[in-house]
Amino acid sequence: MCGIFGVTGRHSAVDDVLDGLRKLEYRGYDSAGIAFIDDNILQRHRLVGRVGALIEQMNPVNQSASIAIGHTRWATTGAVTEANAHPHFDISGRIAIVHNGIIEQTNILRQRLIDEGVELHSETDTEIIAVLTGMALDEGAASLLEALKSVLSQLRGTWGICAIHLDDPETIVCTRSGSPLVVGLSDDASFVSSDPHALARHTKRVVYLEDGDFAVLQPGTIDTSRIDRTRTKLQISTLEEVWQLDDLGNHPNHMHKEINEQPESLARCFQGRLDHESGTGRLGGLEMNERSLTAIESVELIGCGTAHHAGSVGVHMLEAIANRAARSHIGSEFRISQNVTEPTTLHIALSQSGETYDTLNVVQELNRKGADVIGIVNVVGSSIARACGRGVYIRSGPEQAVASTKAFTNTVGVLSLVSIMLGRSRSMDTAQGRRLVRDLSAMPNRMATLLDNLGTMDEAVSLVKDAKVVLFLGRGISSPVAAEGALKLMEIAYIPTIALPAGEIKHGPLALIEEGTPVIVLMPGDEHAERMVTSIDECKARGAKIILIHDEHLAVNGLADVAVPIPSCESLFSPLLSVLPLQVLSYEVALALGRDIDRPRNLAKSVTVG
Repeated sequence: MCGIFGVTGRHSAVDDVLDGLRKLEYRGYDSAGIAFIDDNILQRHRLVGRVGALIEQMNPVNQSASIAIGHTRWATTGAVTEANAHPHFDISGRIAIVHNGIIEQTNILRQRLIDEGVELHSETDTEIIAVLTGMALDEGAASLLEALKSVLSQLRGTWGICAIHLDDPETIVCTRSGSPLVVGLSDDASFVSSDPHALARHTKRVVYLEDGDFAVLQPGTIDTSRIDRTRTKLQISTLEEVWQLDDLGNHPNHMHKEINEQPESLARCFQGRLDHESGTGRLGGLEMNERSLTAIESVELIGCGTAHHAGSVGVHMLEAIANRAARSHIGSEFRISQNVTEPTTLHIALSQSGETYDTLNVVQELNRKGADVIGIVNVVGSSIARACGRGVYIRSGPEQAVASTKAFTNTVGVLSLVSIMLGRSRSMDTAQGRRLVRDLSAMPNRMATLLDNLGTMDEAVSLVKDAKVVLFLGRGISSPVAAEGALKLMEIAYIPTIALPAGEIKHGPLALIEEGTPVIVLMPGDEHAERMVTSIDECKARGAKIILIHDEHLAVNGLADVAVPIPSCESLFSPLLSVLPLQVLSYEVALALGRDIDRPRNLAKSVTVG
């Protein structure tokens, strides 16, 4: 995996594909490549490194080709080498294939081909698909489409595949199973991408392929079918305008832009969804009336990484505001530990991309069991959104930095609305609902005020940037916020971190503290503040340096080496504010260390493999 882009019908196909790959860079990758047909020759260029270097390598290659496919690779099967970069050829060099996903029988197939005398040039499963497809054509398959169908019917795993053939120089054949592909249509050209965002400059008319779909793209047309050769009806969707707004403006990188977009992003999330008169939320996508809301006894939230942390914040809100039992699960663990579903349980799948493999697997399993499951995602038409069938879009707009920021706050924002709606369906009175809605509506302005007044965090950065380990402490609803802050610092600055409920510091982690160890503490104005002081004192007694994120009205003189006040608010909504200094600190530490902030090493934006 990671990014796919292709076009047929444009004499600027090579430039279009390279531009598409640039727009997919935010997903994270380690190598890049392109294949195109020009002057009856199938050409390929690949390298380890960035798309910019690929463009430089190709100059002054003739770029008048009208068909091309490209790929940015995040290594799964095989090391990071040029030979393993996509596209891959068949034996004859007449077929080029790019592929996201993993084929499970790779080792068996590889050995079989070697035993048959086939010389393989990479360690990848993708080359095996290309070789087998070429063999299927040699053995009589009527077309590239039929050859791919024949090969894939025998494989197990996940794939998003695009292929071109020298003998059919206007056609791209693509298919998906567990890995997203989106087709774009214009009057004279057809496009395919692993992400709708990359299609926005070319067309607003898109078709989201479903698992098992095959699509034959020719200039301006698309024909879709299933593996059993039955044709399917096209469902054309329209891309939202917000997905076309991806320029950096005056920001140095996407993470800086996205951190500072959060007030606007949260306001967009809340627009039309706050009912001040009734003291509740309006989330029509839930497709639930008062009776169905009242019937919910418990909520299970499923996510990975940042989405899991947002879900863990949601647990505290659901229990305190909605008076419902709630649990947050890591997607990769849920499917093996959760075997029973109850009709009174609401399951919520959380994902920025809507393509997270482990979370999607859970949704599919819950659907098989007849469970009630909704999605809270960012990308319209994504796999999780379609698999759930109903839910809520968080309206973050494009999030291109690998380290998620505004998707966290918007997901927490939506979960706060779900909590209020569930609370109002039972015991919460109108006055309390109005108070919570009023406080929530003030959060975008509070976020803007906080970001405007944070300035640089030089003192905190100097304490953190050379640390061997950094501890993050929180209590109650601040504990998952601490985990999110730790994840951000680890993701983009590559500093080892540990996040834990503050009461656990004395049960082992104190052993890590020595003179100068940074301990980042979250202390909103809630019932845990006094006990948090005790945890701070325990750390300071061992030589820790305390960076304290605290409610502006708390007296913290002498408690911290660096104190960062945040605006006062309803404590259950404090994660929307307390996470901001953690994001900014991680960003500034990574900047000080010279890290690649938008594309940290070894990571991908949309984790679509298990």
